[in-house]
Amino acid sequence: MKIFAIILFFLLGSCYVVAQEHDDAYYEKGDLLLYYADQGDLESVKIIIEVSGADINYTDYYGVTALMFAAQMGHNSVTEYLVEKSADVNLKSSDFQFTALISAVKNDHLKTAEILIRNGANIDDTDVFGRTALHYAVMYGFAETADMLMYYDANINITDVTGFSPLCYAVQNGFEEIVMLLKLEGADAGIVLRDSSDLFHLAASSGNLFFLNTFENDVVLRKNIYGLTPPEVALSSGQIETLNWFLERGFKLSDTINEVYTARTLARISGDREMKKLIRKMKIKDYHYPYFGRLSLGFDLIFNGDDFFMSCNTGISEDRYGFGLETGIMFRGEERRVLYPFDLNNYYQLRERRNAWYIMMDKNFKLFKTGRNSYLSAFCGIRASYYWGEYDGVNIEVVRQMIASPLAGLALNSGREFRMFFLCDYLNIPIYNTNALFYSFGLKGLINLRKKDTNEKYQYIIKY
Repeated sequence: MKIFAIILFFLLGSCYVVAQEHDDAYYEKGDLLLYYADQGDLESVKIIIEVSGADINYTDYYGVTALMFAAQMGHNSVTEYLVEKSADVNLKSSDFQFTALISAVKNDHLKTAEILIRNGANIDDTDVFGRTALHYAVMYGFAETADMLMYYDANINITDVTGFSPLCYAVQNGFEEIVMLLKLEGADAGIVLRDSSDLFHLAASSGNLFFLNTFENDVVLRKNIYGLTPPEVALSSGQIETLNWFLERGFKLSDTINEVYTARTLARISGDREMKKLIRKMKIKDYHYPYFGRLSLGFDLIFNGDDFFMSCNTGISEDRYGFGLETGIMFRGEERRVLYPFDLNNYYQLRERRNAWYIMMDKNFKLFKTGRNSYLSAFCGIRASYYWGEYDGVNIEVVRQMIASPLAGLALNSGREFRMFFLCDYLNIPIYNTNALFYSFGLKGLINLRKKDTNEKYQYIIKY
């Protein structure tokens, strides 16, 4: 016990020492240093460091230092002073892993960035997205800053988490001057992205005619994993001028891209009216094959003021045109009292057990997005239900019959995995004095039947 007590006392004492490593004054001075650096107040920065003794590498909750604040605001004098006082130029923020250099470049502070590089900043440091300072200079179109970084030998071929190099961003965003700077520095123009696209695919998707004209002799009709060449990418992106550029130079569209869609499919998806007319004139036909992509499992509550059912169901979703097929079992949670006619004006009061097997088909219509990966849709359809059951205490069965009923409703779709819906259903169950109009509220879980690679290959026709 004594040994245990000694160990416990030692651990508690260690925790207390760690907790008391910095007092309130340390944090107050550190916060003031960050504030003065952000404001560019050099004299106050000097006083708080040299007189008050603030930690020059003090960080806030997000791991941001005074040097990062000064760099992102372009305060050159403060930046120079901090690096002279041995501020760590390569510290990274704790959230996005930005360095002071990346912060300066993102805000196009060329002189500040150069001060940092000359004082030991790692020019090729990457953030949480795998991007270097050169990536950001190119992404934002800062040609002079990009040129300066290349002068200091920034690696021009580093790829980020998406597989994009600086040249990819320059081509995609149409920054002509930066494209030429990178090419002069020997940037890899043969880069192949994760979807097997190349720079000509990027130029086609963004309508970058400058790049295509400049490197016309290097154009290769490479297919990406979706089976698309650069002209077909221009088509799907609605870039009619770019598509005409390819056609005028003898590049042709494929009559058949894969077993599901053609160039005419892509023209329709592009939404560009002139593009559709152009493809129709070329007499390229479309395919209209359905794409059954997901299995659904669901549970519904079906009710009105007179009756109540539950339903367990399964189905399959067609993701190209928005059709759905579903089958399931409807059942009551308990018996229900009903009036059973035994002649024209007289009824028995009986306890009924009723079940139904049904099959349903519906058609979805997208209305609008409700979030990044969610949308609201309307749907309508028909349900065919086969009823059976019995009455308690008498040797009478529920009349077995098939009844068709129309339905319509709204559904909130969360990504491709979940669906919550509300519908109105005209069931017209043959029970005396029961309202035929029922309402349903339900949840469905959706499971992909296709492999991820297959869905990516056919992404141009998957609308739901």
